[in-house]
Order: sequence, then structure tokens, then C-alpha cells
Amino acid sequence: NKAMHMWGEKLLKHYGKSRAALEQDLTINYLGYATDNGAWYYYNTEGNKSYEETLIEVRKQHTDKMKIPYRFLQIDSWWYYQDEKSWGTHGIKNWTAKPDLFPHGLDYVYNHTNW
Repeated sequence: NKAMHMWGEKLLKHYGKSRAALEQDLTINYLGYATDNGAWYYYNTEGNKSYEETLIEVRKQHTDKMKIPYRFLQIDSWWYYQDEKSWGTHGIKNWTAKPDLFPHGLDYVYNHTNW
């Protein structure tokens, strides 16, 4: 709304900042496909397919066939190795894609989807 926009302008001016970074942010300017909590493919794949196969199929069906102009893919916390903490939360163990989910790695998905 107008009040928030004006407040933002005042803060930008006060701190000598601009909105230039926002104009270049892919996730703000374009539609993306997300697999985070609440999404259909959050800890869920298509039939007996791997996540790798599922996400490539999503690209074919949604972007190519249905012409939905997704420009990026956001994958949530299910794809990398996690460490269980004593209070039940998960922490990042490392950023390596699990081979049972992405047998050919994340580069393979990128090369087949351009996401």
C-alpha cells in the first residue's frame, strides 16, 4: 500500500540504498516452481519416479505443454543431507544432493529444465 511504499522510500533514502537489486532478482520478477512445505512435490514424487524424473516431467508438462512461464525452480530442504537435532529440527549436514533423489545430480536437472 501507499504508506508502506513511502516508508520504504524513506528508509532507502536514509541509508543511501536503491531498489536496483530488486529489479535484477529472478525470484521477484518471474514466476517460479516451488517444492516447499505445502507444495504437491514436498516429500512426494510422481508415481514410482525419482525427484529428478518428477521435476523434469513437471517442466515438460507445465512449462512446455501448458505454457506456464516458470523461470526457476526452488527446491526445499528434502534434497540434501540433514542432521537431526535433539529438539527435533533438522540442520544442514552438507549441500550435496542425495543420490537416491537425484541419481545424476542437480546439474542434470538444470541441463534438462533450464531451471
